Amino acid sequence: MPDTPQIQKILISKIMPNEDQPRHRFRLRSIQQMADSLTSIGQQTPLKVRPLTEGEKASYSKWDILDHGSNMPPNVLTFGQQGYEYMLIGGHRRREGALLAGFETLDCIVLNIPPEDTHLASLMDNSLEEMDWWDWDLAIEKEHQDNPGLSLRQLGKRLEVSKSKAGNALLITGYLDEMCRDMISNNLNPETDNNGFRVDLPEGDPEDEAKTVQPLDTNPAPGTRLDLPQGRIKSDYRITESILLALAPLAELDEVLTALELIFGWEMNEGVVKRFVQWIVDGNEPRDFDPNAPSGKPQEEDPLAEEWKALRPGIKVKYKGGEDYEIHLTVTGGQKALETAKAAQKSFRRGIFA
Repeated sequence: MPDTPQIQKILISKIMPNEDQPRHRFRLRSIQQMADSLTSIGQQTPLKVRPLTEGEKASYSKWDILDHGSNMPPNVLTFGQQGYEYMLIGGHRRREGALLAGFETLDCIVLNIPPEDTHLASLMDNSLEEMDWWDWDLAIEKEHQDNPGLSLRQLGKRLEVSKSKAGNALLITGYLDEMCRDMISNNLNPETDNNGFRVDLPEGDPEDEAKTVQPLDTNPAPGTRLDLPQGRIKSDYRITESILLALAPLAELDEVLTALELIFGWEMNEGVVKRFVQWIVDGNEPRDFDPNAPSGKPQEEDPLAEEWKALRPGIKVKYKGGEDYEIHLTVTGGQKALETAKAAQKSFRRGIFA
């Protein structure tokens, strides 16, 4: 029988945040609210953690490995040397709030699960909170990478999502590189602009960004109230999963990157994106696309626009581009209409009309 989970008081300094935590975005305001709640009423829900293995204690952060490779400098410490004994599975916001409030220990449920089950356990814990569609897509991708033998149906059942959701997630993540993923994550983060800078620039000189933009990894001292982010103003436009699915027909990564840049810049909805993708597939230059034109082709200016204004109100002229025009005549009375039609027929015969 598996061991019954026990609640223990554990030093926060011994609890290592999960580098593969499936929920990637936390509002700073929500962390401050958690800190205020912990201060006023105490901890109501325990964290979920698991013991680190000896191999994990002897390993380095993936960011340190990315920076230094195998040539680790002496001042870079392993997880064990940093004092970590547990991996955090559920309660990242509570941990951050507790640190902000100056707590030293937290109540924790210690789960005796192997490292390979950590991501799934953390994902299932987060499913009760606010994980957006992009976090879910990335989590589904990781579970697929960890369990490549599972079918879409089995993968969906494992994660308690539909087969179509699992399939859509793998389709989207299959064609996006890191740069594209960063653009999407920045767009969905309510506290950064599409380039990763903090939003909500205060009144003053908008060019003085060095004094107003806070870095993403700011770590305030325990007990210090967390200032809300300051940076650029952010629009309400957010990319959706259906928009990314519409980009799937693009064959080249460069096309996808350019398309994403223009989608964010022009704030295209799904319908416009579908026309945009077809425009690119047809061999057109992406930057020549006009999101306001039904065909995507930029509207040509009618060289005779001023001349048409002198015509009678019953004559409507529509410019079709190039040398093509469409003329509509409004005539009242049967005999008058017949005479007008005969006059038009003569014009056709003389070659006036195409």
